[in-house]
Amino acid sequence: MCKKRAYINATIINGDKLVPIIEKGFILVNEDGEIFKTGSMDQLNLPEGYEVEDLNGKYIMPGLINTHLHIFYDGSPRKEMVGEEMDKYIKMLHTEEGEKYLLGVAKNCIDTLVNSGVTAIRDVGSVYNHDIIMRNEIKSGKRVGPHVVASGSLIVPTAGHGNYFPTMHIADGPWEGRKAVRTNYARGVDWIKICSTGGVSDARYIGEAGKPHYTFEEIEAICDEAHRRNLMVATHCQSTKGMREALLAGVDSIEHGGAIEDDMISLFLDNPKSLRGYTALCPTISAPDALIKSQAKFTSSKENAIVFENCKIIAEGCKSGLLTAIKHGIPVCVGTDAAVPYVSQYNTYKELIYINDACETLSEIDVIQIATKDSAEIIGLGKITGTLDEGKSADFIVLDGNPAKDLNVLKNPLHVIAQGNFIKTPLINRIKEIEDIF
Repeated sequence: MCKKRAYINATIINGDKLVPIIEKGFILVNEDGEIFKTGSMDQLNLPEGYEVEDLNGKYIMPGLINTHLHIFYDGSPRKEMVGEEMDKYIKMLHTEEGEKYLLGVAKNCIDTLVNSGVTAIRDVGSVYNHDIIMRNEIKSGKRVGPHVVASGSLIVPTAGHGNYFPTMHIADGPWEGRKAVRTNYARGVDWIKICSTGGVSDARYIGEAGKPHYTFEEIEAICDEAHRRNLMVATHCQSTKGMREALLAGVDSIEHGGAIEDDMISLFLDNPKSLRGYTALCPTISAPDALIKSQAKFTSSKENAIVFENCKIIAEGCKSGLLTAIKHGIPVCVGTDAAVPYVSQYNTYKELIYINDACETLSEIDVIQIATKDSAEIIGLGKITGTLDEGKSADFIVLDGNPAKDLNVLKNPLHVIAQGNFIKTPLINRIKEIEDIF
């Protein structure tokens, strides 16, 4: 149960750009944490029992939605991506001590996200089912946090991207892929996440990031099994060839992406093998950008040099894919890949700025819709959150300035309302080394 509150005297941005901005408006939040009523101040007939929060001309918009992150790391700087230090860290994570440590990390990530104004997330690869645990604690009211869409353990091939993390499903061949889907389904996931190509962080040679690791037949089997259980499939995929195979196999969401060739556009927009008829793109510009900007902070080694050369290639592919998607109306959502070193859990707003800067045709209000309404719909939360419509979950942030004119105001929300819970003074423990670079 939430305390009933009336948020009054605010400029209200709905999240749907077709809905007019209310210059002097109010939002009533009921005891169920839902938006009971919204409108202009001259329409307000305040019911009994509502505590009033006078916002004195501040701005309200839906909370941000981060559709690509991992709550197993906070994004703190590291000195190496590959090497002895990383090997020791990964070894520790596989212990009982490591499991307890990672649960604490997950809790801190959830707290950081919601305090930074993120009111819904999709975790695309967790450990020890921590995303499922956090989702259930938040749903039960034990913890205040964002809506959590959980993918559980990654499904990867032998020697595939991310295979070394605890509790990952190593699945080779169509039937092992199907079994991994069934196992995750039994654990209660909301999505399936696979890694169908190589990735930046563990690439062994220049060009491995984006190299297809899963075969078409393996991806197709995983998608078919997931769709039979009404689960959508997201794939880590960082090349044109990898995307084409994933699209043809029926994936529902391409993570990171690459250059989109003309014949692939129609497959994104009308994909008969996907669960809902289209495939979305989550470009995650933040991740390669952060690594490139922080390269000087990493130990100089052959292994790290390979990582950064791959990163530069992938960065161009992500931006290229984003531009093509926006030009042709391919559904796009916001995700940062938080957990990558120098990609914090509190800087989701930067992805909006990257998208806005990269796409000249997009206004700030267009980007706000991508980060709220569109992102909610893509991850399956469109009926619950993403816009400030009556009957939806009360998930919004209060800002000192107008985000439709300057997205930088999203950095410091004055208040956060998550599923009706009022966070009056959001607290964010910023990481100095990251702040010094960005």
